[in-house]
Amino acid sequence: EQAIERPSLRGAGSMGVSAPTMKFLCGAKSLGVDFTSTATIGRQSFDPDEVSLRHTFEILGIKEDPGEFLRDNDYSEAFFNLLGAKEVSSIDYSTYERADIVHDMNSPIPEDLRQCFSHVHDGGSIEHVFNVPQAFKNCMEMVQVGGHFTQVNCANNFMGHGFWQFSVELLYRVFSPENGYQVQALVLHEVIPRGRWFMVVDPAAVRRRVTLCNSVPTAICTIAKRIS
Repeated sequence: EQAIERPSLRGAGSMGVSAPTMKFLCGAKSLGVDFTSTATIGRQSFDPDEVSLRHTFEILGIKEDPGEFLRDNDYSEAFFNLLGAKEVSSIDYSTYERADIVHDMNSPIPEDLRQCFSHVHDGGSIEHVFNVPQAFKNCMEMVQVGGHFTQVNCANNFMGHGFWQFSVELLYRVFSPENGYQVQALVLHEVIPRGRWFMVVDPAAVRRRVTLCNSVPTAICTIAKRIS
């Protein structure tokens, strides 16, 4: 009988920093993302496995015990601090997880949040917001010129998880120079053990559709820089 490897949904649409999301954020840092003033959409849990965290600490030269770090940090603020954040704010609809800023992302952000952060990260919240154009607009407006937006959300095979599964075409068109942004990296990740990663080109650049037809849960991850 063929063994079925069941997918883990942690980190893709679960509003948290899993091992793949942790690696993705480290990649974002290597591309020049400034984490100094970071805002997360939803308070992000921190739940990579200890082996992946140990490997990441070794690569970054961080002298922390990974087991102890996991025990001490249910949420991701301390990890963002290790990436260079001096300030980490979380934005959520309620105070259920003790978010710093209470705001419904279906509605426009207040003026004092515009261009307030060097980095805004959505780790699986926007897919649960019904007014998704407004949610994207809010995130884009919160980033300072020269800062970055990063996100990890649902792409394929997450039917029933949230309101939305996002396409490559959508992210490239939303985070375009016409809207003051430039995509620096867009990748897909199969959310299963040893899942594959795919770098994805802009359909407009190759002048045809760019598609992935697969049968496992897949996350879409974006690094976009605000250029104007």
